[in-house]
Amino acid sequence: MDCAYDLAATYAENFERGPRLSPPPDIPATPANEGVEFLGQRVNSRLGIAAGLLLNAKWIEGYAARGWDLLSYK
Repeated sequence: MDCAYDLAATYAENFERGPRLSPPPDIPATPANEGVEFLGQRVNSRLGIAAGLLLNAKWIEGYAARGWDLLSYK
């Protein structure tokens, strides 16, 4: 199983490198997703990733590129 966070590396190394993720999938064009409303905004899904798992902008960018809509950063 691939892990985004390298358990053998230090926190600082993971912070600097960003997540270890496979390349984003090529998603074919599909009809527009109506989505759902969340806090007054239209999103594709109410599922998200909590702030603790996203160390910095590199981590947010990695997951945003894979379709996650709700990404929290503290």
